[in-house]
Amino acid sequence: MEQIDAFEAQNRFLQLLDKVVRGDEFIIARGGKPVALLMPLRPQRPPKEVIRDILSFQRRRSLGDLSLQDLLHGGFS
Repeated sequence: MEQIDAFEAQNRFLQLLDKVVRGDEFIIARGGKPVALLMPLRPQRPPKEVIRDILSFQRRRSLGDLSLQDLLHGGFS
């Protein structure tokens, strides 16, 4: 992954975006210190779809004495 100075990134922003669209990622640095990551967005799944998949997973797997809520909230007693 290429590291690029913030000033250079500002001057080449549209070129960098074109590369990001093709899948490249860049570390943006200020004074040689990494401060940000420029990368393509990953498609996000709708929350209802994620919840449906979690519940489906729960029905197919045994959690023993734990509920899904116990797992989500760290209730391992």
